[in-house]
Amino acid sequence: MRLITGDSLFPGGIGNTFGDTDAYAQLLGDVVERVFHRFADDTIFYPGHGLPSTLGRERGFLNAWRLTGGLPPADPGSDAFRGE
Repeated sequence: MRLITGDSLFPGGIGNTFGDTDAYAQLLGDVVERVFHRFADDTIFYPGHGLPSTLGRERGFLNAWRLTGGLPPADPGSDAFRGE
């Protein structure tokens, strides 16, 4: 599977929300729900610029991204692929 994520998801993090903590929380939540829950680890994604990556490579960093945005960590199991 291949996925174009534009400027919402990059290797190493989500897109720039320009310091807006509410926008950061919304974007991260959307990316988890609409991308990480729906697509398997072997999905290759292509960001708006830069190199592609796989969801499996990035999934383990979701809590680090939450902490970066001042959000509480979540149970890693809640970030698993659900096949929805």
